[in-house]
Amino acid sequence: RRRIGMALALLVLVAVAAAVGYFAAQTGMVAAPPPSDTPETATADAKREDGRAAYARWSTYSAQLRRDPDLLLYFAFEPDPRRPGVLTNQADATAGRYDGRFGTPGITLSQPTWTGGRFPGKNALDFYGPGKQHVVILQADGLNLAAPCTVSIWLYNDTPLWTAHLLTKRDYPPAGGYFSNLAIAWVGVDPVHHNGQRTYYHTFEFGDVDRFRAWTGPHESPEGLPNAPRWVNLTVTFDGAQIVYYVDGQRTEAKPTHAGNAIAQVAGDLILGDSTTAGSQLKNSFDGRIDEVVMLRRVWTDDEVRAFYEAGKPAQ
Repeated sequence: RRRIGMALALLVLVAVAAAVGYFAAQTGMVAAPPPSDTPETATADAKREDGRAAYARWSTYSAQLRRDPDLLLYFAFEPDPRRPGVLTNQADATAGRYDGRFGTPGITLSQPTWTGGRFPGKNALDFYGPGKQHVVILQADGLNLAAPCTVSIWLYNDTPLWTAHLLTKRDYPPAGGYFSNLAIAWVGVDPVHHNGQRTYYHTFEFGDVDRFRAWTGPHESPEGLPNAPRWVNLTVTFDGAQIVYYVDGQRTEAKPTHAGNAIAQVAGDLILGDSTTAGSQLKNSFDGRIDEVVMLRRVWTDDEVRAFYEAGKPAQ
């Protein structure tokens, strides 16, 4: 009897299954297929993989770069949890010197904040322009540039039509004006001061206390800067005879300097994200992210500039 009962139960289950299958076929109902990757999921996975590959490529290059004996300053923007509010110089040749301090002591709004950089795993500092946020390298006499030299910076400008200083080393004497060793500035479409010109950047200001005379040397690059926010790499080299500009690894302009021009040697601090730590001239304050800064005591070749860009370009 037990066997007969089990057989009858099995027959009932088969009949129910058949009925369900017939109903599904008649009404168009089908079983859900096993989960599979959607195009959106596949795209997100590819982007993550590209990001990981980009970070690995940059990390390998960065480890080699920081050992360069001509490297004067290298900010790779890797936060040290033991030193909050400090941007560490990671150039082996000058290790322990030239670390940057976030903002002005006691003024929280002047301090930039950590955020994501060009690809996953890469860190950056976010500078809020209206807060005049900056990083200052104090007692930076040893950071006076002289020919030959190279400066390179990776940045994301949130307001590319706004004029902003990215990296500045100046001395302001009591008599007025200033001496300038370095002033890498992104000059936007400023109808008052620059007659609505398209964006360009300028660099070394040849030292004279009169700022207008300081600007007599050719030092402006009118080519290549984007008018919309994106990651961009700016590089400039100076061999004593000419200044060469690069945007995203490509040479955009080479300009000879006036005879006898030499970069001024000044006692001022080196400032990242602004032209000065005082005052309220907001047009000088950078609004966006920076995630790598290089200063060398030699001139990079076109190939070296391109290699730096290729190693650090954002993932597509």
